[in-house]
Amino acid sequence: MGMRIRHLWAGLALTLGACAYAPPPAPVSEPVASATECRSAAAMIAFDFDGASASSCAITGARNFTVLVTPEHAPPINPSPWYAFRYESKAGAPISVTLRYLVGRHRYAPKLYAGSGWSEVPIVLHDDGAAATMQLPPGKATVSAQELVTTADHHADLRRWRNAAGARLLTLGQSHDGRPIEAVRLGHADAPRLVILLGRQHPPEVTGAIAMQAFVDELVAILGREPALGVDTQFVIVPLLNPDGVARGHWRANRGA
Repeated sequence: MGMRIRHLWAGLALTLGACAYAPPPAPVSEPVASATECRSAAAMIAFDFDGASASSCAITGARNFTVLVTPEHAPPINPSPWYAFRYESKAGAPISVTLRYLVGRHRYAPKLYAGSGWSEVPIVLHDDGAAATMQLPPGKATVSAQELVTTADHHADLRRWRNAAGARLLTLGQSHDGRPIEAVRLGHADAPRLVILLGRQHPPEVTGAIAMQAFVDELVAILGREPALGVDTQFVIVPLLNPDGVARGHWRANRGA
């Protein structure tokens, strides 16, 4: 068992006084906790999608859960405590989810997506700042530290820029997990000046990704109006430099560091 997994499970037991474990099959009415979800008779939360955090959870009531938010490697690490999960609950009362941070303090206000745009969820911050509790409406939704901008979103941006500018897509290499690290070149390949734009080195920097998307959209429009700019200057744009970190919900690193 790797260091991070031992760290995660031990921290959950010590911090919550409860154990998230993978039990034998049980009736649906029984609470179930596994490596990827917690499920009670009334609700469930899961971490099984692109961008979800590698968190563990504990069931503290039919509609009450605690999520232990831990980094991808042992400290020291930049305190960017990313979390993302989806949930489903039956009609009735809201579900209560407490985020408990094994390292660092609460930083990102939770965002909720239920199919019609992102909204911020109010939280109650615990006195020590190392935990925060939210009430979530019944139904189905995704909750994350920032709105999710996924690998698929970045790929769609690259192809939109390529099609709009008649540009070339480049594959610069592969991540540790085998994901392509892609770029688009705007302007002429033999232009004497080169500008390189890099995004998502650090997975939680979603606001930077959104700003970069708007900047490149405008750059593509300018090159369309002033093609001579591309003769003098070429732009190589890498919107997703750390695809493994983004897909795995890391705080800072890729899979190698």
